[in-house]
Amino acid sequence: MAKRTRKESGPRPRGGRPKGSKGKATIERELKAAQQIDKARREGRELAVTVLENLMNIALGATGLNRPTPQADLLTGRAANPDGDWDRFGAWFDRTAFCAKELAKYQSPQIRAVDIPTAPPDIGNQQDEDFTIDVFDNGRKVLEYKPRDAA
Repeated sequence: MAKRTRKESGPRPRGGRPKGSKGKATIERELKAAQQIDKARREGRELAVTVLENLMNIALGATGLNRPTPQADLLTGRAANPDGDWDRFGAWFDRTAFCAKELAKYQSPQIRAVDIPTAPPDIGNQQDEDFTIDVFDNGRKVLEYKPRDAA
């Protein structure tokens, strides 16, 4: 084996896939899930998300039917709900909230604390120097803050 020369020394090229790209197992899992969804649609079966949304709507309707009339509405002359029951209302309310929480996982992305950019600090009007603050996320510039000139 030949000895490396000075010009060849230094960090070696890194192998493997680029950072952030999907691995083979992830790609295969996503492909399999997509095939199962397509198969269910071709066969006319409802997806679990659709069933969950239907269950949430049923629970929401039952919650409304069992909702007791608020005291403020009674004082304004509104008729009391004869089917209003706090225990049944609470049980259906919990079921509605559970379905909504589970359904939200599929309808909107989850926001993590690291995903939310923070506002630049309020430095007031007095400045000794001109400067700019750049905020980066994964090497990409997401915010540039340049204070106003003090006049």
